[in-house]
Amino acid sequence: MTNLCANTSAVANLATEYLGANSPQVDVRFDAVRKIFKAMWPKKTAVNLALYADLTARQAEKLLRGEQGFSGSVITRMLQGEHGLHVLRALMGTTTPEWWQEFDIERSITQARKDEAAAQRRRRELEARIS
Repeated sequence: MTNLCANTSAVANLATEYLGANSPQVDVRFDAVRKIFKAMWPKKTAVNLALYADLTARQAEKLLRGEQGFSGSVITRMLQGEHGLHVLRALMGTTTPEWWQEFDIERSITQARKDEAAAQRRRRELEARIS
């Protein structure tokens, strides 16, 4: 697992290296990630982020203020967490490579199937009430 995390962290750091540490694109995407966490946890955001991303409270506060950047290992932990899809969407921004479009379609299909199954269960429950 350590090897996988190390490789994932290296890949996550490529965005900063490729775009440049002070790139507006990186800043905008990290701002979007910050906003997600502030929206999810309007109170005690830093404490919750620290718990979620396995950070100290001080590190989380610096990340939220934009005084510290997101390291590859922090991004990895955030992506692997329960809210990883929200983080990924924020990091992707407005980019639309083919794989991302296919991923989004697959997610929509999966959600449609879940909705359909729920509607069928509800229909059966209602039909059972009138039988």
